[in-house]
Amino acid sequence: MAIATWIIPAGAYKLDKEGAPIPGSYHEVAGDPQRILIDSLTAPINGLYGIEDA
Repeated sequence: MAIATWIIPAGAYKLDKEGAPIPGSYHEVAGDPQRILIDSLTAPINGLYGIEDA
């Protein structure tokens, strides 16, 4: 998944009042590529124990 952050462009949909995406409203947003090795190794630990960097 960390590799995908470098390949797939980041984007978002506009949402209606109920929080559902509006078709055709997709637009690109600023990306946040992850550190492939470090984030891939620490993700399971952070997910299981809730440990996060400051």
